[in-house]
Amino acid sequence: MYGINAVKVTHDGRAIKIDGKRRVLISGSIHYPRSTPGMWPDLIKKAKEGGLDAIETYVFWNAHEPVRRQYDFTGNNDLIRFLKTIQDEGLFAVLRIGPYVCAEWDYGGIPVWVHNLPGVEIRTANKVYMVKKIVLFNLLDPHYAVCNYFLFIKRINFFSFPFA
Repeated sequence: MYGINAVKVTHDGRAIKIDGKRRVLISGSIHYPRSTPGMWPDLIKKAKEGGLDAIETYVFWNAHEPVRRQYDFTGNNDLIRFLKTIQDEGLFAVLRIGPYVCAEWDYGGIPVWVHNLPGVEIRTANKVYMVKKIVLFNLLDPHYAVCNYFLFIKRINFFSFPFA
């Protein structure tokens, strides 16, 4: 079993604060489905040796739910194992949940079955699409709850920062 350490992430209008301290994170991307779990420790170690203190990754909806209501968190899609590997190296993880991913990924990471839903308009405030987005955002919790995981996701609205 894996455990994910949670930290308190906030912002004060000037910076991201982790456990009350302002931080500038130097982050790089490793997209977990593009490599095998056996490759992750070496990739993450090299990222740390290169000066990174955070690994950023998209959460690829179409990898985790290629068929409606059929979920895959195994092998290359084992997001918790990937996060634990990052944690073991002493780095932070930045999850980009999407649902759209701009990473040269089939259909922007949106499952094809979503496109086929009656009345759906992809990447809009369309009610059908918004309901499915909420399903994605809630998808992680039940999966990890049965594995005794605790996953805390904090959304920071960067548009609330005063950039003037």
